[in-house]
Amino acid sequence: MKATLVPFATLGRRSVSRPVTFVPLLLGLAAVLLALSPTAVQAGEVIAWGCNWEGQCTVPAAAQSGVIAIAAGQEHSLALTDAGKVIAWGYNAQGQCTVPVAAQSGVIAIAAGQHHSLALEGGEVIAWGWNGNGQCNVPPGAQSGVIAIAGGAAHSLALTGAGEVIAWGSNGSGQCNVPPGAQSGVLAIAGGHTHSLALKDGQVIAWGSNGSGQCNVPAEAQSGVTAVGAGYWHSLAATEAGEVIAWGSNGIGQCNVPLEAQSGVTAIAGGELHSLALLPPAPEADFSGSPTSGTVRLTVSFTDLSTNSPTAWQWDFGDGGTSTEQNPSHTYVLAGIHTPSMTATNAGGSDTETKADYITVAVAPPVAEFSGSPTSGAVPLTVQFTDLSTNSPTTWQWDFGDGGDSSEQNPSYTYLLAGIYTPSMTATNAGGSDTETKTRYIVVDFVDVAQDNWAYGDIMACADADIVTGYPDGTYQPDGPVDRAEMSAYIARALAGGDEYVPDPTTDPGFTDVDETHWAYQYICYAVDQHVVQGYPEGDYRPAAIVTRSQMAVYVARALVAPAGEAALADYVPADPRNFPDVLDTGYGEDGTGPHWAYRYVEYCVENGVVQGYDDGLYRPDQDVTRDQMAVYIARAFGLAM
Repeated sequence: MKATLVPFATLGRRSVSRPVTFVPLLLGLAAVLLALSPTAVQAGEVIAWGCNWEGQCTVPAAAQSGVIAIAAGQEHSLALTDAGKVIAWGYNAQGQCTVPVAAQSGVIAIAAGQHHSLALEGGEVIAWGWNGNGQCNVPPGAQSGVIAIAGGAAHSLALTGAGEVIAWGSNGSGQCNVPPGAQSGVLAIAGGHTHSLALKDGQVIAWGSNGSGQCNVPAEAQSGVTAVGAGYWHSLAATEAGEVIAWGSNGIGQCNVPLEAQSGVTAIAGGELHSLALLPPAPEADFSGSPTSGTVRLTVSFTDLSTNSPTAWQWDFGDGGTSTEQNPSHTYVLAGIHTPSMTATNAGGSDTETKADYITVAVAPPVAEFSGSPTSGAVPLTVQFTDLSTNSPTTWQWDFGDGGDSSEQNPSYTYLLAGIYTPSMTATNAGGSDTETKTRYIVVDFVDVAQDNWAYGDIMACADADIVTGYPDGTYQPDGPVDRAEMSAYIARALAGGDEYVPDPTTDPGFTDVDETHWAYQYICYAVDQHVVQGYPEGDYRPAAIVTRSQMAVYVARALVAPAGEAALADYVPADPRNFPDVLDTGYGEDGTGPHWAYRYVEYCVENGVVQGYDDGLYRPDQDVTRDQMAVYIARAFGLAM
């Protein structure tokens, strides 16, 4: 990018604007304009135009590349190379172009008076050329510690690191009488024809010739000033806002500050009858963003990487969003590939950086979630399910845990069988899928088994394990008796891990009263196969016979050791026998000394936490087993819990 040199006042009534890359120190009385151009033959080349009577505009080869600073006298020109060497050309009658050895290396700044030249090397001022007024007689105070220099027509100025201004040479107008205010804390200096300027605490201090009012500092130059410049009989100041203020002689408009020099100016200089202001180069816009990819609601932090000090920013994030912050953050809520751009602006112009297809925002997969209401109640239980998923799923697949399903977003479902169910829902969109499963979320009770029923937990545990289902009317009939067919179904389902896992029969047990058309045929066959049940000597099974508590103990004990059956119980001796008064280990048989026929089985069930007996201490072996007791036996034997 190019900085812009803005002249005001003209030579020959023509205005000149050239791109430059260096802030030139154009101090003194010049009939020549110098600029540094990055677009000529090489970067760092001096360009000169205007009066060339003494060759001051004939740039030598040594100044056609590698130049970092320039200065102009009345009829001579100076350039400073990046090697610290001063190059001079033009009028040399006073030796102003005869560069001394000391100024041929290590120089960091240059300045030009009317017919003399100055250089700054190692904190020391070097001066040569016309010395009729002592302007080249560098005083001791300017021989070390100097940080800036300036030249007037026939006087010289130096600024020390302590902020003190030192002046020498012609003093006919008091231009070398440094006032007390400029003897410390000064930040910049400038020399006019016969006047001097200093900048301190944002205020311009002026002294010397005041014939054209060049030392009458206006109010707006008494605070907030950042740079000073001096012409023949006029003075210049630049404010923090980059506005140029000019005062003094204005015979050909050198103090008529043009609009483009009223903001954003970074440097100023005064010639004999003209003024210069330097606008900064327009920014070279650039930026980065992080992260540059992700899912919807992607927050990207953008960082301005522009050069040339922009002062304003305009962002377009590619999705309709904008910002004027320097380093904004933006959240992309729309999926797609986005092209952000940023325009960086300063007083020198604007530049826009566009990053095509820079931000990729994918659809975020859903995070599945749902609720159901109610989650418990008697069969039939109708539950209203509500999708609570985030990230906008587009399809849903429900599994209600009992074989039922739905693809609605918010389905209503009726559970027809008592049990404890685990529903799940899979939510899907273009970004993927997610499944939410709520384990044992829905509890459907039998209509005749209240939650305060003594066997409620065991009955529901059996229902949850797919061991009992109840009756079509939703009842369980807990007080109903259990026959041998039902008993075999309970035990077969418990052994297999649920009704659906009971295997198909491979061998017919040959019972005369149970064939393959009997509803319990599959369960009886499996119970026989596991050595839990047997038939009677007559060859029948008697499926409708009611099971007693002693018989139930036998079946459960065998189930606990299945498939070993009787072989595992034949030698069983209770370690700590309960000895129910009505199920003893003696007092039975023909001689009255044998155990109750079900003694071993009952004690085995006691030892394994299956039975406890009644509060009166009896077991009541001949009492019919009820369906609630059966559920308790099974739940305890197989470790089932609600």
